[in-house]
Amino acid sequence: MRAFLICPVRGRDQGEMDTIIAALKRRGWSFCFPPGDTASDDEDGSRTFARTRAAIEAAEMVFVMWDDKSQAGLFALGMAYALRKPITVLAPPPATEWKSYQNMMREWAEKG
Repeated sequence: MRAFLICPVRGRDQGEMDTIIAALKRRGWSFCFPPGDTASDDEDGSRTFARTRAAIEAAEMVFVMWDDKSQAGLFALGMAYALRKPITVLAPPPATEWKSYQNMMREWAEKG
């Protein structure tokens, strides 16, 4: 079972990410993990996003660890949605009082 993990590349506790990934691997998932599998070696990001799209296309599931500051995460979430991939939110973000991606992900998490 192949999955793509949308998660912050910077600013997240790597120990927390390792724990989450290990738990999902025990359930049989293999991962495309952006910090290690979709190198950011281009100036404008176009090759990085092409790699991300290819990895999402190849995935059976997209898992999300939301970071509202991550523009790349937002872009990847949009690609996953457009490609009609099943999306599982691992840790729902706090709700907002207005229409938002956070509220949409909370609803997805509740629906399972």
